[in-house]
This record gives sequence, C-alpha cells and structure tokens, in this order.
Amino acid sequence: MRIATYNIWNSSRGCPERIGHLVETIKALDADLIGLQEVNETAWKAISEAFPDHEKCHFLYRGDDEGLAFISKYPIIKASFLNCDLEYPTDALIITADVDGKEIGFATFHLTWNSEQKRLSEITNLERFLKTQSGKIQFALGDMNCSEDSSVYRFLYDECSPRWRDLVKEYDKMKPGFNKEFSLDYTKNPRWRDEPCSADPFFADRVFVRGCDDGFKLKDGFLFGQEMYLETGLCASDHYGVCFEVNI
Repeated sequence: MRIATYNIWNSSRGCPERIGHLVETIKALDADLIGLQEVNETAWKAISEAFPDHEKCHFLYRGDDEGLAFISKYPIIKASFLNCDLEYPTDALIITADVDGKEIGFATFHLTWNSEQKRLSEITNLERFLKTQSGKIQFALGDMNCSEDSSVYRFLYDECSPRWRDLVKEYDKMKPGFNKEFSLDYTKNPRWRDEPCSADPFFADRVFVRGCDDGFKLKDGFLFGQEMYLETGLCASDHYGVCFEVNI
C-alpha cells in the first residue's frame, strides 16, 4: 500500500497554474490513499475531477475556506470530521476504509501553527476519538506544525497506548539522512524566496501507524512535490509531500 500526506497550501499564489501542478503531482504519485490539508473548494474541484474512479471526501472548517480531504483507491466505509465536534474538537478527518477485506482507520490532521499548547490539546482530542473507533490498525497522517522536540511529538510517540510508530523515524533508520530532507524546507522551497524565514527547516509532515502485526513491513519512503515549475517559479505547494510504501 502506498500512503501519503500532502499540505497543498491554501494560497492564490501561482494559481490557476499551480492547481494544475498539484493535480499533476498527485496523479504522478499514484498513491493508494492520500490525506490532504489546506484544501479549498477550487483546488478540490480540480483534484477530485482528476480522480473519477477513486473514493473521495472533503470537509471545510466551519467559517473557513479550507479543510481536509482524502482520496482513496479503497472503499470508504465511514467518515468523521471533528472540526465542529463538541467532545473531540480538532482539525481532523477520520475515515474507515476497506483495505482488501480489512477495516483500517485513517486520520488526516492539521495542527495549529502558532501555539504548542493548542497543538497538544488538538492531538490529545484526536487520540481520545481514535480510541473510540473499531479496527485494529490505525494510521494518522498530516501536518504537525512542530518537530520531534515538541510535546506533541512526545505525546504521540512516547505516551499513547497502543504506541504509535513514526514511519519517518523508522525509514530514517533504513535510509540514514531521510529525516534531514525536511518536508517544510525554508531554504530550498521557492515559496520562501521572497519571504525569508528565520526558522530552521523541519519534518512537519508525518505518517504514524499502530496496531499492525508482525506482517507489517515498511518498504520505501520519499518526499514528492519538489519540482519547481517555470510558469510560476514555485513548487506545487509550500510543503513537500511525504509518501511511504508498506505491506500490512
């Protein structure tokens, strides 16, 4: 299974050409399932029309022009959007998909960029919700807006039970240096060329999994969306996407 996460940048910069580049990038990836963040209605119309044979779902945040989405080759059995949920409020979209006869849960999320305390509350609410869901295997993928040094990461990686496995960290052991390629790269992504950022680049976008048995195998991992297009002088997004190939 090829699973990916991609923050597609809710911005008019480089559009409409950049939306075409997003579609091109996602189609070339040929993922079995991809979670998308910062998805506005214009981008979603173009992306969803490019995948007529895939299962799809997209929800906007209340009072906002962007939201979260999934595109899946697998049948989607149910979906829950927690943006307006009173008990588990967080910007997350959770689906259950039928993957070759197995019901597997997938959550895509986008944590707040400017508050560590709020991010921790959001990820805690997502974890609480996921504990109510059936299905042994769960994936959580999205834009964490924080690094491995954060309390959010420590919560996911060290404090949750069952324990989450970070595929970025696991693939870095297979391919040393992968963790230093950075999905949010302020030095190489041309989006930041005219808006210099003093922050260090980091791996903001991650894929976690738990509940897998001994048959689970991480086969490959890579970033995508790194091409700069001459028409816009930009990549398809200000983030690079993250993709893994796994056997479950």
